[in-house]
Amino acid sequence: MVRQKKWTEMDEELRAQAKAMVARFEKDLRGIVKMKDPYGVRRKLYTHQVVAVQRFTLRNHQVPWRERKSSLLAVHDLGLGKTITAILAIARVHDECPDPVANKTMVVVPLAVLTAWHDALQSWTTLGDRVLVGHKQVDLTKEAIAAAKVIVTTPDVLKAAFKSFVYMGTSPEDKKKPKMQRFHHGVEPSNTARLAQLGGALPPVHPIFALLTQQAPALALTVVDEIQKCSNPTTLSGHVVAMFCTDSVYTLGLSATPVSNDPSQLAHLAKTLNAQPQWLQHAQYLFVKGNKHRIKEETVKKYHDLLVDRVTSSFLDLPPKKIVLLEYDPWVGRGADGQTDQAAIEAHNEMLASAKKAVATNEVEARELAQGKFGERERKVIAATMALGHYEFSSVLGVHGAAAFDKNKELFAEAAARGSECMRLILRMLRSRQEAGHPRICVFSESVTQLRILELYLQPTDVGALYLYEGQLSGVERGRIVHDFLRCDRGVLLLSTAGAIGTTICPGCEVMFSVGNLPWDSTTADQAFGRVHRIGQTQPVEIVQFVARRSVTAAKLTLHDDKRERLERALRDEDFSAFGLDSDIWRRQMQILGSCTTLNTTGNYLATTRQLAELRAWERKIEALDAQGIPRPPTPMGLLQRPRLAASVPLPPVAFPQPVQKTP
Repeated sequence: MVRQKKWTEMDEELRAQAKAMVARFEKDLRGIVKMKDPYGVRRKLYTHQVVAVQRFTLRNHQVPWRERKSSLLAVHDLGLGKTITAILAIARVHDECPDPVANKTMVVVPLAVLTAWHDALQSWTTLGDRVLVGHKQVDLTKEAIAAAKVIVTTPDVLKAAFKSFVYMGTSPEDKKKPKMQRFHHGVEPSNTARLAQLGGALPPVHPIFALLTQQAPALALTVVDEIQKCSNPTTLSGHVVAMFCTDSVYTLGLSATPVSNDPSQLAHLAKTLNAQPQWLQHAQYLFVKGNKHRIKEETVKKYHDLLVDRVTSSFLDLPPKKIVLLEYDPWVGRGADGQTDQAAIEAHNEMLASAKKAVATNEVEARELAQGKFGERERKVIAATMALGHYEFSSVLGVHGAAAFDKNKELFAEAAARGSECMRLILRMLRSRQEAGHPRICVFSESVTQLRILELYLQPTDVGALYLYEGQLSGVERGRIVHDFLRCDRGVLLLSTAGAIGTTICPGCEVMFSVGNLPWDSTTADQAFGRVHRIGQTQPVEIVQFVARRSVTAAKLTLHDDKRERLERALRDEDFSAFGLDSDIWRRQMQILGSCTTLNTTGNYLATTRQLAELRAWERKIEALDAQGIPRPPTPMGLLQRPRLAASVPLPPVAFPQPVQKTP
């Protein structure tokens, strides 16, 4: 792994070398990169961007072009300008390419950032109409591809193009093969209309895939943004993206959070990028032989040496960021009249009891792993955990489930009318932050259903314009929503996971709430937080995490901390210090529900024996301090407290107050 030195860590000699490298890099780009913005202001290239591209393009430099295979996984923290790093790589590879007219670059990106990538290429390069954007597979025609230098599209578009000329076989022989090896050129036999239309001929290979049939490499470079989202080789997305990387001379993967829950993802990333040597692509080398729960530390370090370029957010002088934990009592089932729906409490407790039965002991887990069944029980626990999280946000949602809301739209109005204590607290916090000079606030949740309920609940309030960013929006609509939100006088952007990747929600917004269902993996939440804390942000950032006391969300936060401190540090930074002495076990036993208790008749979680003991110990400590006349210390976070309604929950102080801007 390249561990680049920060500017503040360099001596004068190294700084001079870095400046010379950047200047030389700018000079050698043959005019492809525009070094001035549309207003004539000279742009700044960051040293870490140039170092990464230099390392990438100089690898295997002495090998003939057709035989050259160079891959890089740029693991640069959120907000460090990975898109510009990729654009610099496109320009550099263009310089290296012996036939820059014929060879092309493929850029595969999430739908949420498709338009943003096109805009960046137009702003930063002279390619103009030689940039082809494929919103749909029909956009990728033979003529358009021939005229293009850079093709920007999404994994879903590539999947649709692939399906236009292949089908998955279902014969006994096919079923013996891995799923991604069952495809045949042709049409599904049951599709008689398509067969008749073709008159017995094979469907034509889609033009974008025809690039892969050329004898010489047609692709000089393939860039995959947020590569962790489309790198599983057992999925069609991972399969088709890997096809383009395999045919490319250079492959560049971009990710701030490459591994979320399994070391095998390192091998998936290498396979997608066609990284060499081949062993990088095989997960078995990452584990101690015969035990997929134990990481092979020396192999992970070698993987990083060969493939990874790592840059942390400390390389840039970003504004400070503060994460605030706001604990509250859920009062599940409580209505506006103060009455509690006991049926909702009973349904919740029954679900929790059933989910706890599914948690395996160490012995059961070992037996299931040996039998090839590991994961079945885990999936059941994950599904139940998500369902339990709905109760904290809305008892109506908890009882009926998200799927019922899709079928019966009236449930949204019912849930909004029965505003939960969580929703009431969100409203109080929105007003608190807006009054403190933060008129535009982003609210993130993994659940689109929860965001739609919250949107209805907030409509009659005074928090300003409401914007819902969810997966069904087109790329143009997504861009317009962010644009309008950042320019409104006062408003709330309700952000789903569809906007948690690649979207820039700054400057103009410096407060984000994380509410409702917490993502299972910490990387998703971190990605969302990175929307407001990144290059371009001019103000300090406050992140507020809402968590119901003793709930499944509280248990998930503990799991997030464990993954950040152990798995992510080990696989992203080669840092195994959090594993403890003589321990390389990466997966903790699925005990997320172990600390969760049932709801009492008021809809709040019962206290555990441990929490009661902690409260008694704290009370004894306070009594002793009072007797000695010593001032009391702050109350510890998580200490058992008397339940409070949302209206009386003490709000955390505003982390970074701003002068309130008066509308003229």
